[in-house]
Amino acid sequence: LFNAAQSYMDVLRDTATLELNRNNVEVLEEQLRQTRDRFNVGEVTRTDVAQAEARLAGARSQVSASESQLRSSIGIYRQVIGVEPRQLSPGRP
Repeated sequence: LFNAAQSYMDVLRDTATLELNRNNVEVLEEQLRQTRDRFNVGEVTRTDVAQAEARLAGARSQVSASESQLRSSIGIYRQVIGVEPRQLSPGRP
């Protein structure tokens, strides 16, 4: 029973983490666009653009890691419960 509850909550956690990381990528893409615009008008240096690009690359890496973790959690859920997770509702205290 504990394994079932644990795998259920792991899928919920990893789904939320993936969504958060995807939103972070969107924000960093916008920041990079703005930084490039500021570079084009001479407000910032090439270093600032490179730092924004590095932050975006790191965020994309986190998305990949989150996707892998979610796939793993879904596999464990399927192994313990016996079916694919569908429309899981958030846990309650």
